[in-house]
Amino acid sequence: MSDALEATQKEIALAKFFHGNRALYDAFRAGCLTQFPLDARMVEQGLRAGDAGLVRRVAHNIKSALTMLGQDALATVALQLELAAQHNLLAEAATAWPVLAEGLDSLS
Repeated sequence: MSDALEATQKEIALAKFFHGNRALYDAFRAGCLTQFPLDARMVEQGLRAGDAGLVRRVAHNIKSALTMLGQDALATVALQLELAAQHNLLAEAATAWPVLAEGLDSLS
């Protein structure tokens, strides 16, 4: 994804979800960056334990946060993870997870 497109998506998210309040967006982003490593551990735990429900719930939360941050491409990967877990397709979820995990790491 181009830097210009990513910047545009962030500006749209800033306007849509935070009514242009950059400080609020930045605080939300900081909270997400703290939460994402915890979420990652829970997804990995769910995948190891075969707990599709846990993986689905955490993937849904990650997807929502990424959408609000304007990270549309990563939110789409989180949706793929969520849907795979929803349908108990843990092998498919395990394939989507590394892509999402790498993307989450790149945000910090």
